[in-house]
Amino acid sequence: MTRNQTLPTIPWTANKSELIYKLLTELAKKGNHVALYGVQKGNKTIGSSKSKVHKEIASVLFPELFSGNEEVLASRVKGKIEDLYSRYKKELKRITVTGGGIGGNDEDPAQSESQEDSVSYFIGADGPDDATPSKARNIWEKINRTFPFFAEMHRYLCSRPNAIPPLVTTGVGPAGRSVVQFQPIGEEPLQVLASMELTEPQLVTNNSVPPTMPVHSSASAEPPKATQVQVTAKKRSAKASSFVITDAAVEKAKSSIQHVQKKTFEEQLGDAAEAHLELANRREAAAHHLDKQILECTGMLKCSRIMG
Repeated sequence: MTRNQTLPTIPWTANKSELIYKLLTELAKKGNHVALYGVQKGNKTIGSSKSKVHKEIASVLFPELFSGNEEVLASRVKGKIEDLYSRYKKELKRITVTGGGIGGNDEDPAQSESQEDSVSYFIGADGPDDATPSKARNIWEKINRTFPFFAEMHRYLCSRPNAIPPLVTTGVGPAGRSVVQFQPIGEEPLQVLASMELTEPQLVTNNSVPPTMPVHSSASAEPPKATQVQVTAKKRSAKASSFVITDAAVEKAKSSIQHVQKKTFEEQLGDAAEAHLELANRREAAAHHLDKQILECTGMLKCSRIMG
């Protein structure tokens, strides 16, 4: 096929999805899935490496068509990888839910087909084992019947933090706060909650015991035991005040206070009589002044009549 000729639709599901299984085989190679999904301990993926991986996989899947159609085939490989990954994450929620199923109260139908069809449990790369609960095993089998590529993808994606978070902390509910672990414990112990500072100190008292961490795993024959992590709120020391009151200032304030002595009943009667007498004198003076003004006005009126 020449460079300018239109490529046909890729028959991904032909021959029992032979091309998809070849694609998954290429994705499982360490160099490829590290470039596309990141390494375990937080290293970031690089865009140029992703493009290179898409082209390399396309050259393996379509050796006869690859020459002259590198970009187009790489784009189609990328689209198929994204479709498979999106479907994987959707199905993964059915075995790693934290708010629905037997692990919570979430009734959002978009999270899973039903509450009875989801479970909060970690299933390792090799799939269910003897320690896996029957409910988790049944859901695993249902997923693989409807999406037969799930088990193969889970084998190399289950340890990727951007596919499955190492652990999820739920909110504070009737059963308290819980931490559900979705990846096996490595060489270093988990100390996430040990460094967590509470933003609501009223939730913890001096004698309170934090909720346990329900850890589920089937990565080993014996599931890991639940771990208790003590959470304490930091106490802030009292800040020293910049305003200092000296003893001399206190004594000076005391000396300036005037104590008013309470009067006796006789003294109160005398004060009342004196006030009444003063009021009577004021009234008498006002009446005398008024009479004087009347007389003056009357005299002036008589004089004006005589002169007139």
